[in-house]
Amino acid sequence: MRSLQKDPKATNRVSGRAHTSGGQLEDPASEKLAKIGKVTGNQAVMSQLGSAEGKRDELLAFICQRLKIVNEIQQVELAEYDKQEEWFREVAKGESGFHLPDATRWHDTASFYMQAAQAMCAGNLGRGADLIEKAQEAERAAMESVPHQVESKIMPAKRKIPEQPEAAVGVASGATCPTKARPMDLKYGEEILAVIAELRDNPALQNKDYGAWWEGLEEEEEEEDGAAG
Repeated sequence: MRSLQKDPKATNRVSGRAHTSGGQLEDPASEKLAKIGKVTGNQAVMSQLGSAEGKRDELLAFICQRLKIVNEIQQVELAEYDKQEEWFREVAKGESGFHLPDATRWHDTASFYMQAAQAMCAGNLGRGADLIEKAQEAERAAMESVPHQVESKIMPAKRKIPEQPEAAVGVASGATCPTKARPMDLKYGEEILAVIAELRDNPALQNKDYGAWWEGLEEEEEEEDGAAG
């Protein structure tokens, strides 16, 4: 019988973001850059700082949007914990695509997106862009590992993982940006990480004798076939 649970971490992904020197600010302290620009009238520095700020805001908006969608998907998977009678026969028999739901599979995705947001809010644009890439890889792996009974209830538009955001293209690992207050919508990431219950924790499953049920599946099927005949 196949494994009842699929691990999203088993999916290997190759990094697709190029780390170039383009867009890197000359000084790691954005506050100092702003001060220099005001004093000297250096329009190039101020323009560079403004560009970094715009990219930061665009990437933060992207993160919040992804966290909201992942939170909604996680709730769909969590709801399946209480619907085991609908799919446990297929899981027990090892039917292709069927395995145990696990709402905690989205933790890595949320963690990387949250870290990316925190880095950019602290002024580290490059680090944030790197972590967004890791978050997208984790999100793809998690989605690929979702069991059929969960996937079938997720809207197709939400199952599609978007490409790398344009604002992250060409951002160097050491690029900086002005600091910013933490967006309120990061609450979706906190909600995702707060879900720690695994299927075996569900009271509805605790009193089932899986061995006896599995042994009786073939007998039930024979009875159903006999009745149909």
